[in-house]
Amino acid sequence: MDTCIACKKSAFETLIASKDYCVSREDFTVTKCTNCGFAFTANAPDAQHIGKYYEQADYISHTDTKEGLFFKVYHKVRTYMLGQKLAYIKAHNLIKSLLDIGSGTGYFVNHVKHLKIEVLGFEPDAAARAQAKKNFDLDLESSLEEVRQSKKTFDAISMWHVLEHVHELDVYFEHFRSLLNDKGLLVIAVPNYTSYDASFYKKYWAAYDLPKHLWHFSPQSVKLLAANHQFKHVQSYAMPFDPFYIALLSEGHKKSGIFGKIRALCVGGISFFKGLVSSEKASSIVYIFSKN
Repeated sequence: MDTCIACKKSAFETLIASKDYCVSREDFTVTKCTNCGFAFTANAPDAQHIGKYYEQADYISHTDTKEGLFFKVYHKVRTYMLGQKLAYIKAHNLIKSLLDIGSGTGYFVNHVKHLKIEVLGFEPDAAARAQAKKNFDLDLESSLEEVRQSKKTFDAISMWHVLEHVHELDVYFEHFRSLLNDKGLLVIAVPNYTSYDASFYKKYWAAYDLPKHLWHFSPQSVKLLAANHQFKHVQSYAMPFDPFYIALLSEGHKKSGIFGKIRALCVGGISFFKGLVSSEKASSIVYIFSKN
Protein backbone atom coordinates (compact mmCIF):
# COMPACT_ATOMS: atom_id res chain seq x y z
CA MET A 1 0.00 0.00 0.00
CA ASP A 2 1.54 3.28 -1.14
CA THR A 3 -0.98 5.66 0.42
CA CYS A 4 -3.32 5.28 3.38
CA ILE A 5 -6.87 4.37 2.39
CA ALA A 6 -8.31 6.60 5.11
CA CYS A 7 -6.22 9.81 5.07
CA LYS A 8 -4.23 9.45 1.81
CA LYS A 9 -0.88 10.06 3.54
CA SER A 10 2.20 7.92 2.82
CA ALA A 11 3.96 7.38 6.15
CA PHE A 12 3.74 3.92 7.73
CA GLU A 13 5.28 1.98 10.60
CA THR A 14 4.95 -1.51 12.05
CA LEU A 15 2.19 -1.68 14.65
CA ILE A 16 2.61 -5.32 15.70
CA ALA A 17 4.25 -8.53 14.55
CA SER A 18 2.10 -11.51 15.50
CA LYS A 19 0.75 -14.75 14.08
CA ASP A 20 -2.31 -16.80 13.26
CA TYR A 21 -2.94 -18.48 16.61
CA CYS A 22 -6.05 -20.33 15.43
CA VAL A 23 -5.14 -22.33 12.33
CA SER A 24 -1.78 -22.03 10.58
CA ARG A 25 0.62 -20.54 13.20
CA GLU A 26 2.04 -18.45 10.35
CA ASP A 27 3.60 -15.06 11.08
CA PHE A 28 1.92 -11.82 10.01
CA THR A 29 2.67 -8.12 10.38
CA VAL A 30 0.26 -5.26 11.00
CA THR A 31 1.33 -1.91 9.56
CA LYS A 32 -0.26 1.41 10.50
CA CYS A 33 -0.47 4.91 9.09
CA THR A 34 1.44 7.29 11.36
CA ASN A 35 -0.98 10.10 10.53
CA CYS A 36 -4.46 8.67 11.24
CA GLY A 37 -3.82 5.23 12.72
CA PHE A 38 -5.50 3.20 9.99
CA ALA A 39 -3.79 -0.21 10.03
CA PHE A 40 -3.71 -3.25 7.79
CA THR A 41 -2.32 -6.77 7.71
CA ALA A 42 0.65 -6.20 5.44
CA ASN A 43 1.08 -9.75 4.15
CA ALA A 44 -2.58 -10.83 4.18
CA PRO A 45 -3.72 -13.50 1.70
CA ASP A 46 -5.87 -12.34 -1.20
CA ALA A 47 -9.54 -13.25 -1.53
CA GLN A 48 -8.76 -16.45 -3.44
CA HIS A 49 -6.43 -17.83 -0.77
CA ILE A 50 -7.81 -16.63 2.57
CA GLY A 51 -10.49 -19.32 2.89
CA LYS A 52 -8.21 -21.86 4.54
CA TYR A 53 -7.62 -19.52 7.49
CA TYR A 54 -11.32 -19.77 8.40
CA GLU A 55 -11.15 -23.56 8.60
CA GLN A 56 -11.49 -24.01 12.35
CA ALA A 57 -14.30 -26.07 13.78
CA ASP A 58 -15.22 -23.50 16.45
CA TYR A 59 -14.99 -20.31 14.39
CA ILE A 60 -17.60 -18.47 16.38
CA SER A 61 -19.53 -16.55 13.69
CA HIS A 62 -19.93 -19.65 11.50
CA THR A 63 -20.74 -22.26 14.12
CA ASP A 64 -23.49 -22.95 16.64
CA THR A 65 -21.47 -25.16 18.94
CA LYS A 66 -22.50 -24.96 22.60
CA GLU A 67 -19.90 -27.34 23.94
CA GLY A 68 -18.14 -26.12 27.07
CA LEU A 69 -18.88 -23.26 29.45
CA PHE A 70 -17.25 -20.62 27.22
CA PHE A 71 -19.58 -21.22 24.27
CA LYS A 72 -22.64 -21.61 26.51
CA VAL A 73 -21.95 -18.18 28.01
CA TYR A 74 -21.27 -16.79 24.55
CA HIS A 75 -24.72 -17.86 23.34
CA LYS A 76 -26.41 -16.29 26.39
CA VAL A 77 -24.60 -13.00 25.74
CA ARG A 78 -25.41 -13.15 22.02
CA THR A 79 -29.12 -13.52 22.79
CA TYR A 80 -29.04 -10.39 24.96
CA MET A 81 -27.03 -8.42 22.39
CA LEU A 82 -29.51 -9.13 19.59
CA GLY A 83 -31.92 -6.70 21.19
CA GLN A 84 -29.18 -4.27 22.13
CA LYS A 85 -27.86 -4.10 18.57
CA LEU A 86 -31.28 -3.16 17.26
CA ALA A 87 -31.66 -0.61 20.05
CA TYR A 88 -28.48 1.17 18.89
CA ILE A 89 -30.09 1.62 15.47
CA LYS A 90 -33.62 2.49 16.58
CA ALA A 91 -32.25 5.23 18.83
CA HIS A 92 -31.52 7.18 15.64
CA ASN A 93 -34.11 5.99 13.12
CA LEU A 94 -37.45 4.18 13.30
CA ILE A 95 -36.46 1.63 10.72
CA LYS A 96 -38.85 -0.37 8.54
CA SER A 97 -36.20 -2.14 6.48
CA LEU A 98 -32.67 -3.36 7.22
CA LEU A 99 -29.83 -5.04 5.34
CA ASP A 100 -27.44 -7.07 7.50
CA ILE A 101 -24.08 -7.73 5.84
CA GLY A 102 -22.10 -10.71 7.09
CA SER A 103 -25.05 -12.40 8.77
CA GLY A 104 -23.21 -15.56 9.82
CA THR A 105 -25.68 -18.20 10.95
CA GLY A 106 -28.59 -15.74 10.94
CA TYR A 107 -29.32 -14.92 14.58
CA PHE A 108 -29.59 -11.15 14.17
CA VAL A 109 -31.59 -11.40 10.93
CA ASN A 110 -34.00 -13.83 12.59
CA HIS A 111 -34.39 -11.52 15.61
CA VAL A 112 -35.18 -8.52 13.40
CA LYS A 113 -37.58 -10.54 11.22
CA HIS A 114 -39.74 -11.44 14.22
CA LEU A 115 -40.15 -7.75 15.06
CA LYS A 116 -41.99 -7.21 11.78
CA ILE A 117 -39.11 -5.30 10.19
CA GLU A 118 -38.38 -6.12 6.58
CA VAL A 119 -34.87 -7.60 6.74
CA LEU A 120 -32.44 -9.05 4.23
CA GLY A 121 -29.23 -10.83 5.18
CA PHE A 122 -26.08 -11.30 3.13
CA GLU A 123 -23.52 -14.02 4.01
CA PRO A 124 -20.75 -15.13 1.62
CA ASP A 125 -19.90 -18.34 3.51
CA ALA A 126 -21.93 -21.29 2.19
CA ALA A 127 -21.71 -23.30 5.43
CA ALA A 128 -23.00 -20.39 7.49
CA ARG A 129 -25.87 -19.83 5.04
CA ALA A 130 -26.78 -23.50 5.31
CA GLN A 131 -26.81 -23.26 9.11
CA ALA A 132 -29.07 -20.18 8.93
CA LYS A 133 -31.45 -22.13 6.71
CA LYS A 134 -31.42 -25.08 9.10
CA ASN A 135 -31.86 -22.96 12.23
CA PHE A 136 -34.37 -20.36 11.09
CA ASP A 137 -35.41 -21.23 7.54
CA LEU A 138 -33.61 -18.08 6.36
CA ASP A 139 -32.51 -17.68 2.76
CA LEU A 140 -29.49 -15.42 3.11
CA GLU A 141 -28.17 -13.73 -0.02
CA SER A 142 -24.83 -14.98 -1.37
CA SER A 143 -24.03 -11.98 -3.60
CA LEU A 144 -24.02 -8.37 -2.48
CA GLU A 145 -23.82 -7.26 -6.10
CA GLU A 146 -27.13 -9.00 -6.81
CA VAL A 147 -28.69 -7.18 -3.85
CA ARG A 148 -27.42 -3.92 -5.30
CA GLN A 149 -28.75 -4.71 -8.78
CA SER A 150 -32.24 -5.20 -7.34
CA LYS A 151 -32.37 -1.39 -6.87
CA LYS A 152 -33.93 -1.84 -3.42
CA THR A 153 -32.90 0.61 -0.69
CA PHE A 154 -32.95 0.25 3.10
CA ASP A 155 -33.44 2.38 6.21
CA ALA A 156 -30.31 0.86 7.75
CA ILE A 157 -27.33 -1.33 6.91
CA SER A 158 -25.56 -3.19 9.70
CA MET A 159 -22.17 -4.88 9.81
CA TRP A 160 -21.33 -6.54 13.11
CA HIS A 161 -17.58 -7.30 13.14
CA VAL A 162 -17.51 -7.74 9.37
CA LEU A 163 -15.81 -4.69 7.82
CA GLU A 164 -12.40 -5.86 9.05
CA HIS A 165 -12.79 -9.00 6.89
CA VAL A 166 -13.65 -7.52 3.48
CA HIS A 167 -10.94 -7.13 0.85
CA GLU A 168 -12.39 -4.17 -1.07
CA LEU A 169 -13.22 -1.44 1.43
CA ASP A 170 -13.97 1.26 -1.15
CA VAL A 171 -16.25 -1.06 -3.12
CA TYR A 172 -18.24 -1.86 0.01
CA PHE A 173 -18.71 1.82 0.82
CA GLU A 174 -20.00 2.36 -2.72
CA HIS A 175 -22.50 -0.42 -2.04
CA PHE A 176 -23.53 1.27 1.20
CA ARG A 177 -24.33 4.54 -0.55
CA SER A 178 -26.39 2.92 -3.28
CA LEU A 179 -28.26 0.58 -0.91
CA LEU A 180 -29.25 3.15 1.73
CA ASN A 181 -32.13 5.54 1.24
CA ASP A 182 -31.52 9.27 1.76
CA LYS A 183 -32.15 9.13 5.52
CA GLY A 184 -30.58 5.69 5.98
CA LEU A 185 -28.09 4.76 8.68
CA LEU A 186 -24.85 2.82 8.30
CA VAL A 187 -23.99 0.82 11.44
CA ILE A 188 -20.47 -0.60 11.70
CA ALA A 189 -19.02 -2.50 14.67
CA VAL A 190 -15.26 -3.15 14.65
CA PRO A 191 -12.50 -3.85 17.19
CA ASN A 192 -10.50 -0.89 18.46
CA TYR A 193 -6.76 -1.60 18.57
CA THR A 194 -6.20 1.58 20.63
CA SER A 195 -8.17 0.08 23.55
CA TYR A 196 -6.69 -0.86 26.92
CA ASP A 197 -6.97 -4.62 26.35
CA ALA A 198 -5.19 -4.28 22.99
CA SER A 199 -2.30 -2.40 24.61
CA PHE A 200 -2.15 -4.97 27.42
CA TYR A 201 -2.06 -8.09 25.26
CA LYS A 202 -0.06 -6.63 22.36
CA LYS A 203 0.74 -9.41 19.85
CA TYR A 204 -1.56 -11.82 21.70
CA TRP A 205 -4.62 -9.57 21.40
CA ALA A 206 -7.26 -11.86 19.93
CA ALA A 207 -9.06 -9.11 18.00
CA TYR A 208 -6.10 -8.80 15.63
CA ASP A 209 -7.29 -12.27 14.50
CA LEU A 210 -4.62 -12.57 11.82
CA PRO A 211 -4.89 -12.93 8.91
CA LYS A 212 -8.72 -13.05 8.83
CA HIS A 213 -8.80 -9.42 9.92
CA LEU A 214 -7.36 -7.49 7.01
CA TRP A 215 -7.92 -4.03 8.51
CA HIS A 216 -7.41 -2.70 12.04
CA PHE A 217 -9.16 0.48 13.08
CA SER A 218 -8.66 3.40 15.40
CA PRO A 219 -11.69 5.65 16.02
CA GLN A 220 -10.12 8.42 13.95
CA SER A 221 -9.45 6.18 10.96
CA VAL A 222 -12.98 4.72 10.89
CA LYS A 223 -14.48 8.21 10.76
CA LEU A 224 -12.03 9.34 8.09
CA LEU A 225 -12.75 6.30 5.96
CA ALA A 226 -16.51 6.91 6.19
CA ALA A 227 -16.10 10.64 5.50
CA ASN A 228 -14.22 9.82 2.30
CA HIS A 229 -17.46 8.26 1.08
CA GLN A 230 -19.73 11.09 2.28
CA PHE A 231 -20.89 9.52 5.52
CA LYS A 232 -21.27 11.65 8.65
CA HIS A 233 -20.48 10.25 12.09
CA VAL A 234 -23.56 10.47 14.32
CA GLN A 235 -22.63 8.55 17.48
CA SER A 236 -20.51 5.72 18.86
CA TYR A 237 -21.29 3.05 21.44
CA ALA A 238 -19.08 0.66 23.38
CA MET A 239 -19.91 -3.02 22.93
CA PRO A 240 -20.14 -4.05 26.60
CA PHE A 241 -19.17 -7.73 26.58
CA ASP A 242 -16.41 -7.69 23.97
CA PRO A 243 -13.52 -6.79 26.32
CA PHE A 244 -14.16 -9.90 28.45
CA TYR A 245 -14.59 -12.18 25.44
CA ILE A 246 -11.48 -10.83 23.70
CA ALA A 247 -9.40 -10.98 26.88
CA LEU A 248 -10.32 -14.63 27.44
CA LEU A 249 -9.37 -15.49 23.87
CA SER A 250 -6.13 -13.54 24.25
CA GLU A 251 -5.20 -15.51 27.36
CA GLY A 252 -5.89 -18.64 25.34
CA HIS A 253 -3.28 -17.49 22.81
CA LYS A 254 -0.84 -17.17 25.70
CA LYS A 255 -1.84 -20.60 27.05
CA SER A 256 -1.88 -19.12 30.54
CA GLY A 257 -4.26 -21.56 32.25
CA ILE A 258 -6.60 -20.77 35.13
CA PHE A 259 -4.57 -17.75 36.27
CA GLY A 260 -4.98 -16.32 32.79
CA LYS A 261 -8.77 -16.64 32.98
CA ILE A 262 -8.78 -14.67 36.22
CA ARG A 263 -6.48 -12.05 34.70
CA ALA A 264 -8.74 -11.86 31.64
CA LEU A 265 -11.68 -10.85 33.84
CA CYS A 266 -9.54 -8.11 35.40
CA VAL A 267 -8.24 -6.79 32.06
CA GLY A 268 -11.70 -7.05 30.53
CA GLY A 269 -13.15 -5.19 33.51
CA ILE A 270 -10.70 -2.31 33.19
CA SER A 271 -11.36 -2.04 29.46
CA PHE A 272 -15.12 -2.24 30.09
CA PHE A 273 -15.04 0.72 32.49
CA LYS A 274 -12.81 2.74 30.19
CA GLY A 275 -15.41 2.16 27.47
CA LEU A 276 -18.13 3.43 29.80
CA VAL A 277 -16.20 6.66 30.32
CA SER A 278 -15.54 7.10 26.60
CA SER A 279 -16.79 4.88 23.79
CA GLU A 280 -13.61 5.67 21.85
CA LYS A 281 -11.61 3.75 24.46
CA ALA A 282 -13.79 0.65 24.18
CA SER A 283 -12.49 -2.74 23.06
CA SER A 284 -15.06 -2.83 20.25
CA ILE A 285 -17.06 0.16 19.02
CA VAL A 286 -20.38 0.51 17.22
CA TYR A 287 -20.29 3.52 14.87
CA ILE A 288 -23.50 5.09 13.59
CA PHE A 289 -23.20 7.04 10.32
CA SER A 290 -25.70 8.95 8.21
CA LYS A 291 -25.43 9.92 4.55
CA ASN A 292 -24.20 13.48 4.02
